[in-house]
Amino acid sequence: MKKTLLTLGLSGMLSLPATATVLDWYSGTLNSTIADNSAVSSTFTTSGGTWTGGTWGNGEVLDTTSGSISVYLNISGGYNNDLYGYLVYNDGAGAMTQVLLNRIDSTGAGLGGGATTDFASLQTAGVGLVDTAGSGIHTATPTAGQSYTPDSAATLNGTFGNMASGGTWTLFLADLAAGDQSTLVSWGLSVSVVPEPATWALIVFAALLGLAAGVRMLRTRQIG
Repeated sequence: MKKTLLTLGLSGMLSLPATATVLDWYSGTLNSTIADNSAVSSTFTTSGGTWTGGTWGNGEVLDTTSGSISVYLNISGGYNNDLYGYLVYNDGAGAMTQVLLNRIDSTGAGLGGGATTDFASLQTAGVGLVDTAGSGIHTATPTAGQSYTPDSAATLNGTFGNMASGGTWTLFLADLAAGDQSTLVSWGLSVSVVPEPATWALIVFAALLGLAAGVRMLRTRQIG
């Protein structure tokens, strides 16, 4: 009977949705030029910058809920149609890649480009890429403060969801035509993380065992 109750309790707790925590990362001001007319990508990683909202890499996994992963690019100058960019995440066990920009149709210069001081100002000055946006960036005229779906058939959550937190994100940007110079002013990420199912199982199982032991002790005292 006790084993049955423990099993039912554990199953019930594991079926509950895990509470998500939103973590934001901001690169700080970079003002890094992107090599013109070169297929060799300029590379930027999250080894620097600042995480806010909690601890990055605390035993969680990336949420699979659509829209829980977003990327913000703040690029000034250049020619948007020249740009090719992709994002790589390596959680230590493996790496996954998501295309963000594939020489979009926009003939404008820059994706945002205003000065930023933190993640909140980046969201206003830059352009967001998120699965739940209403329009795709490939045919849009990107406007600062607005969000678009990435220039890829794959989704961010479909690519990175369920990977372990605590790894390194790497942004690759390339300018594939001559004549204009783009500058990455700043960039950032917003990711939602949830406890790993195995972690929840251990927590709940330990709690149920503790409860059972407490009840057993109480009964022993009452009998004595």
